[in-house]
Amino acid sequence: MTDKTSNDNINILATSAKNKNNANYKKLVKLYHKKDIQKHIKDKYYGTKIEVSKSLSYFN
Repeated sequence: MTDKTSNDNINILATSAKNKNNANYKKLVKLYHKKDIQKHIKDKYYGTKIEVSKSLSYFN
């Protein structure tokens, strides 16, 4: 769970506006959110990294 006090500790995947429909970037985002990838991240980083599925505007 995240809240707005976590703003300084969030990593994001971002691109320029001209690449917002880039198929490779969309694939990367889709892969990142897969359950097996999230499990690997959780195991590798001992639960210190969590998936955030909020839009960037939520944190502004």
